[in-house]
Amino acid sequence: MNLGSQIRFFRNLRGMSQKELGVMVGLGENCGAKRIVQYEMDYRVPKKLLLQKIANALNVSPAALTVVNHIHPIDIMHLLFLAEDKYGLQIEATEQKFSLHFNLSSFDLCFQEYLTYWYEIQKKYKENKLNKEDYNQWKYSFNGNIPQIK
Repeated sequence: MNLGSQIRFFRNLRGMSQKELGVMVGLGENCGAKRIVQYEMDYRVPKKLLLQKIANALNVSPAALTVVNHIHPIDIMHLLFLAEDKYGLQIEATEQKFSLHFNLSSFDLCFQEYLTYWYEIQKKYKENKLNKEDYNQWKYSFNGNIPQIK
């Protein structure tokens, strides 16, 4: 997925029209929908400030819009190779599945905290303590802030 596809995906997920999104980010009623169409079709690319406004209106992290979404297996493989080199990712296989594991000594504390937080949120989802909509909202709006437990 490219930037335009990401904008369209989250706009549709929020049940917003192109016009509504355009108005929310300050593009006006007359040309807001047209500009959003241009962004979604990748005819135009919103500048950084407008991209931040779009992310805010869609209630997602700007990273959710700009992260490269690799969908081809060869692209995913190269991301995994990079994770192996940078973070000590290891692969294991059984007859039923492949498992990926990080060597904790290979990456910084921040990344470990992100993974730990994700694990805890996903665990709540799997235990039905969090519904799919809330779980997806957490994922799409994750910006690296982890609440302090008191």
